[in-house]
This record gives sequence, structure tokens and C-alpha cells, in this order.
Amino acid sequence: MNQFQKQCKLFEEQTQTIFVNGITEEALQEIQKVYQQYFYQFGTDTISYLETEVKKIGEQSSSTNFNSFYLNDLAQNVSKGENETLRDFIEGVDKNERINLSEAPEPIEEILQPGNMPDGRWPSPVDHRLSLMQQVAVNLFLNDDRKISSVNGPPGTGKTTLLKDIFADLVVQRAVELAKFDVPTKVFHKEGVMKLDNFHYPIYQLDSNVSKFSMVVTSSNNGAVENISKELPQLKEITRPSEEIEKIKDIKFKDYEKSYAEEAEKLSMYPTVAENLLGDDSKGWGLFSAALGKSTNISDVGWALQGKNGDETSFLAQLEKDSKQVTLKDWK
Repeated sequence: MNQFQKQCKLFEEQTQTIFVNGITEEALQEIQKVYQQYFYQFGTDTISYLETEVKKIGEQSSSTNFNSFYLNDLAQNVSKGENETLRDFIEGVDKNERINLSEAPEPIEEILQPGNMPDGRWPSPVDHRLSLMQQVAVNLFLNDDRKISSVNGPPGTGKTTLLKDIFADLVVQRAVELAKFDVPTKVFHKEGVMKLDNFHYPIYQLDSNVSKFSMVVTSSNNGAVENISKELPQLKEITRPSEEIEKIKDIKFKDYEKSYAEEAEKLSMYPTVAENLLGDDSKGWGLFSAALGKSTNISDVGWALQGKNGDETSFLAQLEKDSKQVTLKDWK
């Protein structure tokens, strides 16, 4: 029984109770109140709507922005069969389960308990820590078992900032799972062999306990996705320049920043590869993300990772070099 059917049943039960002594004017007025309680009515406020345009052949289209960008995608998913995630996305949360935090702040206190705090934090300057509600959103995302979480806010309110902390914690959780393997190569499971141009290439599947922490940023705005994907590997995203640190007047705060900057410099994780992917003069700290999407981006990333023959700065070349320097004893 879905939510609408539940409301219908409750309305029917109350109707029978109200009409038990017959249909009177007072009973009809009471029924109207009950109906408004269980079923939404359109008011006088302006609302957005879904429209279909009918035009003559050859006429210019006067399409508006009322139509959803996602209707075709949703229809395609629905045609494959219903699932819990799709239902949550379309129906949302039952209004009876929603909590008005202005009236009941106790859930905020609960979700901010130490046990609900993330194990990782994005390595950003000390004064760029999350605000109260940003931390609440991060903790809810990481501790709630819902498949879909939503954060709403206009530009510049810190949605990307809290997203970085979620990324950081997922990386830590993935590292915890990796550390459980006594031999690191066991994280890959051989699935078969692919033959291409008379060459045989083994195909490996990443263990599901590790792959479940994979992250994809997607949007109807390609520029927004590309921006965040190219921002994350930049050094300026995790620390401030030394000249700015020297301008800090608070001595203790300045010492914190200096100590943090020294630690941030040690985060060097294939910065050359990251800088090649950035494609400009930006200085990178590590290979954390890449802008994909269109085929040219995917091709550029592929070539940057593979590199040309003899290219010692390519990711694969550096990875192979590191594998020869690190032993199983180092792993343990």
C-alpha cells in the first residue's frame, strides 16, 4: 500500500465516523477539514507545471524551462523495473517523517555526537572548517542508511565545501578496507581475458568492499562538474600560500597554519600527473579527481595516465617504479 492509498483509507475511516449520525451541514464542514488534512489542494500561489507544446509544422518552437531535464532518463529507469532508490527519488520522504529542526533541535545534538563524526576531513586551511549545519549534513550523509541525500542552498553557501569532507571520509573508509588485505594484490579478482589485435589482456575486478567507495560528480551543468573535478587536485585547495600565512596576526593561529602547511606538502600523490590533467599552470598536490564526461575528456585522461613510450612522468610509469620500491613487508 503506497502513501496515497494509506491517506485514502484514513480519510474513509474518518468519513464513516463523522457521518455516523447522518449527513448534516456541520458534518460536511468537518469532512472538508479532514479532506484538506489528508490531500493537498492547489492554492493561489504561483506554481511551476509541466507543459506540452502543440505547434503547426514549420513553426518556431517557443519552448520554456518548465519541462524536466530528467523525464526521459526517469522513464528509461522505470521501464527497467522499480527499485527502492528510484522510488525514494520520485516520492521523497513521507511528510510525517520530516523533522522541523527549528522546533525540535534534539536531532542536531544527536547527530553531532563524537561517535557520528567522520574519520576524515578535507585537508583545507584551518579556518575553513565546516559550519554547524554543514557538519550536520556531512554526519547525516555518512551515518544515514538512505540511498539518496539532498542538500539545498543557493550559490556560495558551502555545498561544495561539505562535499569535500564527504570525499575525505570515503577515502579514509576505503583505506580501512584496503588495510584488511594481507596481500594488496588480493583486492583484484581476475574475471577473464580480452583478446585485442592478437594480444591478450587480463581483466580484473576491484573487490566490492573497496569499489563501493567510488565517487562520481554529475550535473546537468557540465561546466560545474568540470570545475570541481579540476579544483580538487590543486594545491591551493588544501593550503594557503606562505606569504598569506605570514600575514596572520594571531601567533598561535599562525603556528597552526605553518604546521598544517608542512603536513600538506607531504601529501604529494603523483602531482605531476595531476598537473598534466589540469592542463594549465596550476600547481597540483595529488591525483585525486579528473574531469570526464565527453569523449575528448575521457581520451585526454586516458593518455595522461598511460603516457607515451619512455615517458617517466606518466602515472603508470610512476606506479610501476613505486611498486618496485615498496615490498610486502612495508605493506604489513
